[in-house]
Amino acid sequence: MASQESIDELVERLSLAEAELATRVAEDLGSLGSMSVGKPNGGALINGVRMPEHEGWELIIPQLAWGTEETVGYLRTAVEAVRAAFPEGTHPMFIGHLSRREGGPLRPHRSHQSGRDVDLGYYYIPERAEWYRPANALTLDRARSWAFVRALVTRTDVEYIFISIRVQKLLKEYALSVGEDADWLDTLFEYRSRHPEPLIRHTWGHQTHMHVRFYNPKAQAMGIRAYDALARHRVISPRVRFQPYLAKPGDSYTALARLAGVQARTVERTNGGRPLLAGRIITVPVRGDVVRVDGLVVPSRRLPPGPSTTQATVLAAPLRD
Repeated sequence: MASQESIDELVERLSLAEAELATRVAEDLGSLGSMSVGKPNGGALINGVRMPEHEGWELIIPQLAWGTEETVGYLRTAVEAVRAAFPEGTHPMFIGHLSRREGGPLRPHRSHQSGRDVDLGYYYIPERAEWYRPANALTLDRARSWAFVRALVTRTDVEYIFISIRVQKLLKEYALSVGEDADWLDTLFEYRSRHPEPLIRHTWGHQTHMHVRFYNPKAQAMGIRAYDALARHRVISPRVRFQPYLAKPGDSYTALARLAGVQARTVERTNGGRPLLAGRIITVPVRGDVVRVDGLVVPSRRLPPGPSTTQATVLAAPLRD
């Protein structure tokens, strides 16, 4: 969760006048810090940082290990929590894809585009520890893997975690065996729970690794605030932008639509259905990459019952002028 200091820093950055923000984007983009712009499946990463090398983790593909400052910090927090609880015999956490340096599409994923997604291994018993090994009753280190998931949930801003239902079963049963609150666990795990929105969900393919998506209170809020300036200075390509075009002999709405990546009727409707005549300036909606997001709410962390001094809610209201 963002500390009070980081919230104050965020407020200061978001209070920039529109003109100054545009100037910073054009002349000193790095001063605005990491920005997660758009959506995970239609976004960009601005001023990303690469996950550093460290004995606590192994980067599977270092050139695809870029995230926001918050994402990198959250991963460090969770790994350090495990190593503090188990100082001996803990193998490095396997860290797979985060994002490309500037975000955007990353095959084979639909997400991983805005610096908030990461693929992570499980903690395994030592002789079975390797990236992409299926986790099961014979390979999974339940204690360390639960400690890692618990740290993610309680010490970072998790949007969700994808874990195979079979692995969820092992982790939930272990958590119950060490005295974790059953009602609290039901809010976390999809396995044997009727909670409408569990944080840990089953999706096919996640027995070999978990997929974590974080909220980024600072990076997302700044991305919302700076979207128009980033688009204006062509740092990002908006999902749809409108481009003036001088029609030439032989042009057609169908041909222009094919070049723009949109449907012909979309171009025709944009121009009021008028005939396409040579010499006429028309407007072509061009398909880009980055979706506009208008607001952000980061929900409270799902902490276990009992006293806690952790501030659990950050709200970033719509920030467009």
